[in-house]
Amino acid sequence: MGNFGMPNFRIPSFSERYSEAVVEAVRRLEASLKPDQELQIHCRTASGVMRVFRLQITDESVLIVHGRDEQERPTFHISTSWALELTCTFVPKDEKTERKPIGFEYLKSGND
Repeated sequence: MGNFGMPNFRIPSFSERYSEAVVEAVRRLEASLKPDQELQIHCRTASGVMRVFRLQITDESVLIVHGRDEQERPTFHISTSWALELTCTFVPKDEKTERKPIGFEYLKSGND
């Protein structure tokens, strides 16, 4: 564990795209959770901050972020992968709630 009880990890150098590095980082953070923790991910948008639940990744390095805004409204943020900044926080897990990992979906172009 690194400073403040956070894990140290490196993104593999074989990541061809930034979006792949984001997926790898989130998966490693989720794998390092203690049983009484969950990972919350937030993204700043033009209208505020949203909690992230799913990422769609295109083959052109565009990410579509699915989540909820501060008023719990469904929110979608479309970004180039290299411009996207995510804040990942380990928080105590409600013992009554099952932990749900962040979902990832890879979209293929119409040319395939």
